[in-house]
Amino acid sequence: MSPSVIFGAFRFGAVVSTVIGFLAVGIATAEESGDSGAAGGETAESGSASEETSENEDDEVSEDDESSGEESGENADEEAIAEEGAADAEVAETSGPAKEHRLSNMIVTSRRRARDPFDEPEFVTSVTQTDIRERGFRTVPDALREEAGVHVQHTRAGAGSPFIRGMTGNQVLILYDGIRFNNSIFRAGPNQYLNIIDPFTLDRIEVVRGPASVLYGTDAMGGVINLIPRKAPGEPGGGFGIEGAALGRYASASNETSGNFRLETYYSGFGSTIGYTRRNFANLVGGRNTGLQEHTDYSEEDFFGQLRYQMDEFSSLTLNLARVSQFNVDRKDQIDRGSEAQREFDPQRGDFGYLRYEANGMDGFFSGMQATISYNDQRMVERRRTASAPNTERVYDDEVRTLGGQLNFSFDLGGFSDVIIGGEYYRDRIFSDRIDHNRTAGTSSKKTGSFPDKSLYTILAAYIEDTVPIGEFADIIVGSRYQKARIATDIEQLVPGFGRLEDNFGSWTGSFRFTLKPADEVHFVGGVSQGFRAPNMDDLAVITSTSTGQDVPTPGLDPESSVNYEIGTKVRLQSDYLLWRRFELDLFFWHSDYGDLIVAVPGTFQGLTIYDDNGNGVIDAGETTPVRQRANSGDAYARGIEFSLKWGLSDNVTLGGSFGYIVTRDKELDNVFSKTPPTKGIVSLRYDSDDERFFVEAATYLTRSQRRLSANDLSDIRIPQGGTDGFAILNLRGGYKCCENINATFGVENVFNRDYRWHGSSFNGAGTNFVFSLEVGF
Repeated sequence: MSPSVIFGAFRFGAVVSTVIGFLAVGIATAEESGDSGAAGGETAESGSASEETSENEDDEVSEDDESSGEESGENADEEAIAEEGAADAEVAETSGPAKEHRLSNMIVTSRRRARDPFDEPEFVTSVTQTDIRERGFRTVPDALREEAGVHVQHTRAGAGSPFIRGMTGNQVLILYDGIRFNNSIFRAGPNQYLNIIDPFTLDRIEVVRGPASVLYGTDAMGGVINLIPRKAPGEPGGGFGIEGAALGRYASASNETSGNFRLETYYSGFGSTIGYTRRNFANLVGGRNTGLQEHTDYSEEDFFGQLRYQMDEFSSLTLNLARVSQFNVDRKDQIDRGSEAQREFDPQRGDFGYLRYEANGMDGFFSGMQATISYNDQRMVERRRTASAPNTERVYDDEVRTLGGQLNFSFDLGGFSDVIIGGEYYRDRIFSDRIDHNRTAGTSSKKTGSFPDKSLYTILAAYIEDTVPIGEFADIIVGSRYQKARIATDIEQLVPGFGRLEDNFGSWTGSFRFTLKPADEVHFVGGVSQGFRAPNMDDLAVITSTSTGQDVPTPGLDPESSVNYEIGTKVRLQSDYLLWRRFELDLFFWHSDYGDLIVAVPGTFQGLTIYDDNGNGVIDAGETTPVRQRANSGDAYARGIEFSLKWGLSDNVTLGGSFGYIVTRDKELDNVFSKTPPTKGIVSLRYDSDDERFFVEAATYLTRSQRRLSANDLSDIRIPQGGTDGFAILNLRGGYKCCENINATFGVENVFNRDYRWHGSSFNGAGTNFVFSLEVGF
């Protein structure tokens, strides 16, 4: 793409953002002028009383600042923010109660510490536990469905892969409470990993769009998703307490029955949380012409526990443990096309744990630190039987055990600079084998797995980021990171003659971002940032079948890289005017240039273009799977528009909306990216009662047809011939809190029972789906 086109697009975006921004500045200025004129006499009369009040308020602020250290690390910042939010809520009472539950929450992901997303130069949003319950989302991937610019694809019911700015799979980084969740066998395309998190155990999900490789390293090309678990209660000096909740959920389209139980205890500085979840999903019923969809059922069992000790007002120690186990998860697309009689994951499991020490909220030069050691064990047992040999069951057992360590320090340079310096280390050990069972003879034989057994993949990195305020009118954020990834594996196990592979991938990445503040209610943001992804095990040393062919080892790949440019406007207005109570807008224009993208292309294996499944050196009847290898494709680009809107029309009525549009192009292959998301918009209208005990909401999903297909898309059995049709569906939902500890939510998804499919998925969405949940606390 020529520089003139890039700069032309950004000039257009800058003009649009500037016009919207200055219109908002004008409205805000007019509102302030009206307020000041009306209050003139009162201000004049208040005189010294106002000064005295101001002094008292300063004293109160000082006390709040001291007490904000009661929660350490992210919790310390969140407590301070909660106090600020409470103060804001008091002010907002003049505008009615409809309001704060959908307004900006503090986020921690974009800067590794709690910040108001309004002040951040990136487009960042969060989905809270309340959102998950009220909107009826059944899984973590589904919870991202209504986020601006985020597309979610389902290859199977027990999976879900987010697309952010055209990237998915191992090009989007998933974090668990700030800890790297991606491992070295994450696939390049859509995968299942985000689904192996229990949504009931999360406090919120934060989404950062665009590269974040400076703070988070490899894989953070399209964006970052941070899954933040619930925090155990407790504070120094507090008394003893015990509380809990039981939640049940039912959804008619999949005959889902889900139950979650949680128990929390606290005494003085000690707090604990334990939870258990059991879920069962039957086959999903689609729209009026779809009917029952086989191979979409599975079950799940989850455990969660956290023990937290608040050592003093600044520091805490946290131990967090979680396990998710899913059973009988079918790979629907492979079974439906008739080539496989069986392909299921049983179990699909994840174990996560970390021990973290935090000290934050301290005054002076050294403002905080965080030290974490973590363990992440992900295991996928895949059972396959081909249609041509249904009596032979192949059991692939792939497991990755990851040990990790993180250490970072924060420094406050007297208000002139806010610096974070840190480093991290992750070590993957891959275990992979395969056992073939002859169901007729009752015999078994051990074979090589999808990856070389006992392979190692390590990541070592250091980073620094500095936030520099320019008076009260701007912030500049600059950062840099050096990262090195190393692979050590014996491909000889998979393919005789390939030998051993040992390689290193190192890279510097940097970013420059800014926030301009012409008014308290309006920010102009933008910047340039780099992304980086080192080739992983799935790129370099794998033998496995996919929806487009048989992947085979491809040593010698180079890392992927990107440079992202974006500009945007953020608006937050509040007034007493009808139809203008609250107004929030995030509008972003972005463009990313990519280098050396790793893509799947037709290849050869042992001299053949068709995979020799039985290894006899010739192509036999029934062996028709094409060989696919990886290659660095060279230059590519993606660009798009994203916006999110929340508009308080009155004290009780809120209009919401989001939109995402993307264009992609691989210039070397002269093609679009595989599974490029379609244009998508969401419009919602919500009513909240004055006492905030009842709400009702209508949400419409509007998705355009996707006919822009890559060469891989044309042969992908998950995509209908000619592309995926667009659709519009209506969802209704509501909730009632009958008393302090009982909360019910209800909804009807796809009210008109339409047939529809999210692009790239292997099955249609639910038909008319009645959803009900009840939470009872004690």
